[in-house]
Amino acid sequence: MTRPKARLDSTQLVSALNEQLRERFAGNALYRAGRLEEAAECYAKARAILNLVSATNAEDEAELDKNRAAVLGNLAAVAFAQAQYGECALRCTEALALEPGSVKLLLRRARARAARGDFALAEEDLGRVKDIEPWNAEAEEQEGAVKAARRAAQADAARFSAAALRSAGSR
Repeated sequence: MTRPKARLDSTQLVSALNEQLRERFAGNALYRAGRLEEAAECYAKARAILNLVSATNAEDEAELDKNRAAVLGNLAAVAFAQAQYGECALRCTEALALEPGSVKLLLRRARARAARGDFALAEEDLGRVKDIEPWNAEAEEQEGAVKAARRAAQADAARFSAAALRSAGSR
């Protein structure tokens, strides 16, 4: 069931945007203080505010989408900090639907995907970053880390397989 949204003109929209910004800024302070659950609550409130409104023109709707993407990015950061990598990747994907060229979101999703062992998807995100910003040092650094993690995971899998075969053969 989709909830009806309040259609606001530019003047009315300013109040909603300011309210969600207050929540986001409070969430940012809590995040920096390491109070992740409380930060997530503030971000969720900001998201709820944004999800209750729509604009009467394309320019204002684009501003809403920009703020929705930012809130989703904040929620993704909290999820990553809590080692909820699947949740982080999901929030980044939602945000990227609104801001497809966001390097910050692509890098965050790549880190989350790599942490989950989804190395090919992480490399895909890093490739998109390099398409947007070929000089991005963080993407280069992450790419090296992803390749190293992939090799380590493959080596672990090979060791596990060898140990399992030895164990099965000794029965």
